[in-house]
Amino acid sequence: MTPRPPQHMIKYCFNHHVLTPETSRSRKGTPALVCLLCARESSKKHRLKRKLLGFPATHPKDTVYKKTYRLKLRFAVIKAYGGKCMCCGETHYQFLQIDHMHGNGNTHRRKVFGSVKAGIGFRFYRWLRRQHWPKGYQLLCANCHAAKSYFGGCPHGKN
Repeated sequence: MTPRPPQHMIKYCFNHHVLTPETSRSRKGTPALVCLLCARESSKKHRLKRKLLGFPATHPKDTVYKKTYRLKLRFAVIKAYGGKCMCCGETHYQFLQIDHMHGNGNTHRRKVFGSVKAGIGFRFYRWLRRQHWPKGYQLLCANCHAAKSYFGGCPHGKN
């Protein structure tokens, strides 16, 4: 027989008909006032209300911070991998992309991140930085990267 929690910790949720010591949303070990299901519903309603009133989903300062963080991370990746397209020499950062040299990007993202979509953009850049800029990647502009992916090689013929 499993031990029961003290009587003062047992709360009953009248909406979902569950005892809530195990399913409660508590902080710092204190008993919660609502079950997890009620808490989720409440936060959904709160987010919807804020959206209808025209409030942004996140604080503007957070958005600015995230954008600058991602941009700095992108610049760090570009700098670490040479700063220009390895095929044509393009230097505009807006056009530069990371290429898996051996064409195994799909399988690599599945292996490292669990899915293909999870390993794109800044998450992949952050992984590269944590791995100390591993070999096997190169910087290509969007045109050269697309040509390599779809046609097996770039028209410039350098990769």
